Amino acid sequence: MNTAYKQKIETMKKLRSFFDSKGATEVFTPIMRKTSSETIQRVKTEFGTYLRNCQELNLRLMMEYYGDVFEIGSSFRLESCEDTTHGREFTLLEAQFAGKGLSYLMGLLKEFISNQRSDLIFKEMSVAEIIKSQTGIDIKTDGEAALVSYLSNRYSTLGYTKNFQYINHYIHEEVEPISIGQCVFFTEYPECTLSLARYDDFSKEIIRRFEFFINGIEVSNGYENSIDIDEFVRRNKKVDMFTIEEEYLERKMREGCIPTDTSIIGIGVERLCMTIYDIPDVRPLLHENVVF
Repeated sequence: MNTAYKQKIETMKKLRSFFDSKGATEVFTPIMRKTSSETIQRVKTEFGTYLRNCQELNLRLMMEYYGDVFEIGSSFRLESCEDTTHGREFTLLEAQFAGKGLSYLMGLLKEFISNQRSDLIFKEMSVAEIIKSQTGIDIKTDGEAALVSYLSNRYSTLGYTKNFQYINHYIHEEVEPISIGQCVFFTEYPECTLSLARYDDFSKEIIRRFEFFINGIEVSNGYENSIDIDEFVRRNKKVDMFTIEEEYLERKMREGCIPTDTSIIGIGVERLCMTIYDIPDVRPLLHENVVF
């Protein structure tokens, strides 16, 4: 028996019970989707359709009927190969809550993980402040243009064409490794890194978003959805991520069918298990019968 896979099954049972206790209804959304954007491409099937890379938009639509909702299911990414931390198919929990903010989502994560690992000490670090300390650029007041100029010179050989590509690469290379040996909520991300997330109350240069890492491994992320519908449309079009799915979501929000004041949390189940049970390789968690 694959012990790691059995631990994953037990963790999924605990997650279901936990989110049910928070008043969220478990629902199911389609795995096969009609669209893909050029910015974040989905896995294409032989039928001309695509496999979902997350549940977020469709899950939010379910709030019209069920209020707060969650789903645990397979998602797919365009990975060139599977390695110790990446799989082409993985198990993702996502939950949408109405009227809840970032602190609520972070509190949920702390509560669940602390029940499994009482030894962990949670820290919170501002990505904007890390950028300022490392580069001298204060994106809160000066915006992202100076940072992109700095990074475009630094990463001139990578051939990026969009601001978020430079900044995401920098965060991956220079910010996320800070979490090695620690348990860290990274917050205050630059605005361009996520077009769905709500602006911070004090600066439109940063957004209300977190990513949660344990020992260098991203386990979870969450954000408050943009509450301004026109802003939602504009920002997604700006990064070429406004497909028929976003159009339908826009229509339902304008009709008042679903709330705009919502937040979402996503948890990678296999990576959560890696950190809870000290499993060094994600692949035994992806497959009961492992061949690699």
